[in-house]
Amino acid sequence: MTKRKLPICVRPNCTRAVARNTTDTYQGLCFQHAKAAGYAHNYIPWEQAHPHLDRLLNGGWTINEIAFHSGVSNSTLAGIQKHRRERFKYASIQALKHLPDNSPTRRPAWPLRRRINALRAIGIQLATISTDTGLSAGQVFNIASGRLKWTAISTDTLIRDYYQQHCMDAQLPLDVKPQKMRLTRPLDWDDIDDPNEVHYGAPPVLKPQRRNMVTAQTRHRLKTVVEHYGTIREAAKVLHMSNTDIVAILNGSKQKIMQRVVGRITYRYKHLPVLPNQKEAA
Repeated sequence: MTKRKLPICVRPNCTRAVARNTTDTYQGLCFQHAKAAGYAHNYIPWEQAHPHLDRLLNGGWTINEIAFHSGVSNSTLAGIQKHRRERFKYASIQALKHLPDNSPTRRPAWPLRRRINALRAIGIQLATISTDTGLSAGQVFNIASGRLKWTAISTDTLIRDYYQQHCMDAQLPLDVKPQKMRLTRPLDWDDIDDPNEVHYGAPPVLKPQRRNMVTAQTRHRLKTVVEHYGTIREAAKVLHMSNTDIVAILNGSKQKIMQRVVGRITYRYKHLPVLPNQKEAA
């Protein structure tokens, strides 16, 4: 009697062999029992698959990292991320479930931003943080200003340790900029890692840039400036505008422009020599 090349199904009284290369996928079952258990040819709808990938992406994982650690192909992950298909294999989703929430290489930057700005609120400058931690001044500034979404684990550890050492330091004199920003001090935080905690220090209020409708008078003045300087390119240099914006204003495709742009056009128009077409318009 020849020896079986494949193992037998783990179900009692079953003499069927396990399908080739499916030992892990079918949990040691033959095809019939794996199909009955939901392992074989079992597909998960996109609505159930997407949350598992979204959980990993929110934890700092990249698509390449997920593919490397889970064994799921990049094309399958892209299909889940961009909803290119409606169903995905059960084994692929199970592989995503087994990965931890946090990336093995990155951490979110917003807790570090809170810590750096809290230290700034008690008078520790960005240059001092950069020097003491060994991080570059640009990297510290980008974290403090919210330009980075993720940071390396080593950076996360450095800033957390530095914050823990200096969060109880005495208040130092503040520069003008930190005073205007009204940053939150370390003692004002109940839980600095709680994303739902409301800041006690109000964020800076930025005045929105006003936009004005392009009137016939503004269009006429811009046309006069262009004619005076001879070309759109020369007029753009004087007005500090792009050639495309000037053409769009003149042909009417641009309906709104910044208030400061209207001011520049008006200033240049009033300081040009009086031309015949200007006398007629007046």
